[in-house]
Amino acid sequence: MSNRFNSQHWFPLFRKLAVKYSDYADKGCIAFRKESIDEIELAYSSRIDAVKSVMFFDDPNLNLIDHHKIIALYVQLFLEKKMFWLRPREERRSNPSPSALLINEIFCIDIMRIILQNWIGKRLDVVKFEKYKYSFLKLLAYYRDHCERHKPNKFNAFVLAHLIYFIENEFFI
Repeated sequence: MSNRFNSQHWFPLFRKLAVKYSDYADKGCIAFRKESIDEIELAYSSRIDAVKSVMFFDDPNLNLIDHHKIIALYVQLFLEKKMFWLRPREERRSNPSPSALLINEIFCIDIMRIILQNWIGKRLDVVKFEKYKYSFLKLLAYYRDHCERHKPNKFNAFVLAHLIYFIENEFFI
């Protein structure tokens, strides 16, 4: 079907952001798998093709999808192929903080924020979003914990895209 998408230009930024997260993560309880981002980039093309196939019935003339679905696919892949792992209890040098437990989900929120800011030219109202952030983090954590069971269901990408649309409309100014 397709080879490369213009939305793939985000991967170098994702790599830099992941390294920054790794630099600041509590290494006593968090491990970083740098190769995960390569796996995500490889999986992205086939995942986006699958969504386009559902949306456009394989019509080659219709192949553009909106930024909400692109972000949703990134989020799904970053939760399915986690870069940050909680070390086994016996290897931990510290107890994980709530942000350590949700590092992958917080990373996904940053991805969403960065892409939306660049795409729509607005910024996230962090104060206003704070009230909703906990609920969104819980939803992302639930997806992370159950993604193997839900992965074949492309509907999840559309649902998540709609939530991202909601976040854009409600919390970006």
